[in-house]
Amino acid sequence: MDNTDVEQVTLALLDAANDKDPAVQEQVRKSVLTLGKQQPDRVLAMCQDYLLKHPKLVVIHRVVILQTIELIVSTRIEDINASRIKSIISLASDEMTRSKEVIPDWQQAASNILVAVGNKYINDIMEEILSKFQPGVLPHFFVVQTLANLSDSNVYGMVPFLNAILGTMLPMLGIAKQDNMKWVFSSALCHFSDSILEYLANLDKAPDPTVRKDTFCSEIYAAYDILFNNWIQSREPKLRLTVAEAVGSMCHLMPSDKLEEQITKIIPTIMSLYKKNNEHYVISKSLCQVIDASVNMGSRVLETQLDGLLFVLHQQVCSPVDYSDPPTVKNHNEILRCFSLLVNSFPDRLVMFVLQKLENSNERSRMGSLAVLRHLINSSTATMEGKKLLILASIRQPMADHGNKVKKRVVQVISAMAHHGYLELEGGELLVRFIVQNCALPDTNQRSQRPTDPEEVTNEALRTMCDNTLHLLTTTVGRLADVLWPKLLYYLTPSQFSNATTPLCKSLIVLGSKKKTNQEPSFNIDFKQEVNLPSPQTLMIRLLVNAAFPFNSRGHGAPSLSLLQVLSINIHPNTETLWEKEIPPLLAMLEESTAESLDKKQWDEKMLKLLSETLAAIENEKWVCSLAAEATKYLSTYNNAQEEKSFLYRCIGVTLQQCFNKEFVKKQLQEILLTARHNDAVEREGVAMGIGLCANSHLEGTLAKLEEFGKSDAFKKSPSIFNLLKDRNEVEVEKVKSTLILCYGQVALNAPPETILNRIDQDILRCISKHFNTKVLGIKVETKDLTMKLSLIQSVGLIAKAISVCVMKQGYVFSRKQELISVMLDFIKSEQTDSLRTPVRHLVMSTCANLMTLEPALTENENFDLLKVCVNSVFSLLPETHTPEKIKDEELLDPKQRQTLYKDTLAALQELLKSVLARDPTPDGLQNVFKHIETWLSSGRDHERERAITVTAHILAYFLDNLNVKNMVSFHNVGALLGRLSPRCSDPLPAIRAAAIDCIYSLLYIQLRYEGFSLDYKDEAVESLLLFKDQLENPDHSVLYKTCSDLTKVMSKRLPQQQLTTLVFMLFEGLVDSQTNCCRASSVILNTLLKNRGGGLQDLVPEMLEVLHVRLQNITDEQVRVAVGQTY
Repeated sequence: MDNTDVEQVTLALLDAANDKDPAVQEQVRKSVLTLGKQQPDRVLAMCQDYLLKHPKLVVIHRVVILQTIELIVSTRIEDINASRIKSIISLASDEMTRSKEVIPDWQQAASNILVAVGNKYINDIMEEILSKFQPGVLPHFFVVQTLANLSDSNVYGMVPFLNAILGTMLPMLGIAKQDNMKWVFSSALCHFSDSILEYLANLDKAPDPTVRKDTFCSEIYAAYDILFNNWIQSREPKLRLTVAEAVGSMCHLMPSDKLEEQITKIIPTIMSLYKKNNEHYVISKSLCQVIDASVNMGSRVLETQLDGLLFVLHQQVCSPVDYSDPPTVKNHNEILRCFSLLVNSFPDRLVMFVLQKLENSNERSRMGSLAVLRHLINSSTATMEGKKLLILASIRQPMADHGNKVKKRVVQVISAMAHHGYLELEGGELLVRFIVQNCALPDTNQRSQRPTDPEEVTNEALRTMCDNTLHLLTTTVGRLADVLWPKLLYYLTPSQFSNATTPLCKSLIVLGSKKKTNQEPSFNIDFKQEVNLPSPQTLMIRLLVNAAFPFNSRGHGAPSLSLLQVLSINIHPNTETLWEKEIPPLLAMLEESTAESLDKKQWDEKMLKLLSETLAAIENEKWVCSLAAEATKYLSTYNNAQEEKSFLYRCIGVTLQQCFNKEFVKKQLQEILLTARHNDAVEREGVAMGIGLCANSHLEGTLAKLEEFGKSDAFKKSPSIFNLLKDRNEVEVEKVKSTLILCYGQVALNAPPETILNRIDQDILRCISKHFNTKVLGIKVETKDLTMKLSLIQSVGLIAKAISVCVMKQGYVFSRKQELISVMLDFIKSEQTDSLRTPVRHLVMSTCANLMTLEPALTENENFDLLKVCVNSVFSLLPETHTPEKIKDEELLDPKQRQTLYKDTLAALQELLKSVLARDPTPDGLQNVFKHIETWLSSGRDHERERAITVTAHILAYFLDNLNVKNMVSFHNVGALLGRLSPRCSDPLPAIRAAAIDCIYSLLYIQLRYEGFSLDYKDEAVESLLLFKDQLENPDHSVLYKTCSDLTKVMSKRLPQQQLTTLVFMLFEGLVDSQTNCCRASSVILNTLLKNRGGGLQDLVPEMLEVLHVRLQNITDEQVRVAVGQTY
């Protein structure tokens, strides 16, 4: 860009600077600056000329141009020639003082140019400024302001001029009458004092190292006298604060004797300003400077002010600190600095003052005192050294405070104490405990809506802070290693610390790994000497139960397993090799899983397998028995965590498998049965699984103990026998029986297959029957207790499973199969027919499915009854959205529980039907199942049709997947099935339409298999059916009927001629379906079929006409009648 272009562009930009939009002004400044960086002299000359040629520019226009000049000068001052600098100084000085009135924006912009130039050309600037700063004449406001700002930006250049400036200024103070002039003089004196102090503090860098404090003492004191005695009492708050700020800075330069005289006046006066002003930062900063100056000169009178000072400082330090509001943060920091200055001169009085304030239960008082204590511990280490034990004793009171705000401050103090050697002293372990307790905090309860408190501390925030503190103490304070290891292990086992498990394990892993790597002797834990620690057995069982629920308690599974591996030789030397091999793959599995994706059943098995292999590796029966005994005692700690407790029962069962002292095993079983909380369903199941696992090695002893317990005083109404349960009424006795019934089922499932079959009738079913039925006057009376019913159903299912496993290895006919199925069906019949309140249905059907696999096979009538009862009991239920009326003492299920129960019940029915089909996987077997479903397919109730079609789709898919066509037989009922199912493709419910397509798809593939096609054969026409699903999403009738016509063409291609007749006559029945849509679909399918395949049906025309004529009498829908007319 040549010179002419630069001038034209610059001129255009300067014209544009008049725009009122701040964004445009900013862009003008940036653009002119860009040009100015390239040709500073030329652009500056143009800016000057523009201002000189346009003396009447509006203020905002002049301001933008002056700001632009300042930017160019600040960035390119080295490249601007001296003559241009002088003219710039002259211009800026003129612009700044042209108006005697104060016009801040304009005059400040001009002043800023002078300050920018003054960073290099201080002498030229001072020559210009001092010409307008003459003795006896009150100068322009911005002349004084410019001098103040120059002393900030160029300390070394200005301080040599300050003595003369102060000499000229002092008389002016007396003639300043207006507050704004008083303010600017006070501000300047503050800046001058700060510059002098900075100059004196860095004399080695100063141009004149001979400058001394004495040079300024008398002028500063004279100025102080006017400011302090006259101006500080002004009514104008802004002036009062600026005078106070100036006094603070000037104190350091006052003669020591004068300051000593004034301290008793200065401190009370400045403290009194807190009440008169809302902005406290400036006051605190001034007070801090006064204290600093007094302490530095060794003031004797400062002590007389101490009580008042501490009172006011404590008030200030207790004020709320809003970290989004910087002045409150700055004020807080200045107050803390005051305390650290005073503690060096008055350590005993100050520390006692703070510690006494800790005793005050007022929240704000405690928070402030704790903030001071933390600051003193960090900033005044030497002074506080002798007071450590006193502080350790005093911190206990705020540690007992219930408020999270106070707790947060306590944690901060503890963190400071840890870094300065307090935690190693006696009483330090209480501080560690405090941190751990707050790592275990539960989540904050939902609070009512209220204005947000900026200082509020939620449980989550406090807990995270404690987690981080524990981690920092572990990783950054080396000397704490022997305080934390192994003592942190103590907190792993009490249930109140369970939510702290994750941070505890992480810290212990760091500490233990480091000690192990460095081969430190202290890595090896002497559990006999460390009497407060849990035993190795308790530790192992706790960590293993944690690992079984890896995503509980803030994800404690992986840390628990990792810690187990680190602790290995401390648990038992024989575990190290096994755990090094087995634990890492488990950790990798957890790394890739979430709470939703982890297969919990499989994971539990892995944990129990790890336990079993560990006990085998330990090979020490005494150790293993001790583990079983401690785990049994430890059960009660899980009373509020039933799932974990249930798993612990299983761990005990696995452990007892490897205990060979029969009396010990019986004793543990007795203890479990006696202390279990039988009223809890989860616990009953856990007890049963544990005892079942024990039976794997101790079948005789387990059965004997169960029978003995069944006859014991536990079943009498006397409360004395149950030492842990105060009351044992009839209801509780039923619950104990329920536990025993479940135990027998689990014993059957877990006992060695070769030993269990000959025990089923005599030892297991006999005892179950005895507990389930009671005798009244010698007559058996069946219980009505739901819990016992559920236990019996589950137990029979487990026994059936156990037998089916044994049958694979040895033949066995279960003679009581039909008897048990009858009992099961009676349970279903006694349920309410239309509402689902209990899991009886789904448990019965699961049990019957297990029994179906056993010999002998059911008769045709028995099969019929089973299917009829089960199918009808599920399909007749009201929709899951229906809330049943509450029956007395009944706990209603919430919507989520009800949804789960419905889902489980339908799934159990499907499994039962599959087990029936598995016994007879033929077209006849399929028909025997389907005949119980087909009437429900045309029900007038949507939910009934949906259940029927869903189950049908499921069993047809199962039939297809398990089809094994050994003989070339025909699928003789395919036509009938298609005739029943195809009209549902236009059902009003989209879900039913989609399921109907799935049914037809499966049926046609079953037909192809029967025709001899291979399992992997894919038929193009049949595959095209799946594409119809999207079309069936459209509720438009014409689209639905067109789709029905298209799928009929696929069916007609694949249907054998002999099945066509059945299909047609079945579709005639569909013409009178409960759903008009399906009647119309039947007519569409019928007409399409007759068009495509009608030639082969000529012999049946009379019979078809007769049936159609009969059907026509019952058809009311006009469209269907018309369609039937077309069929004619």
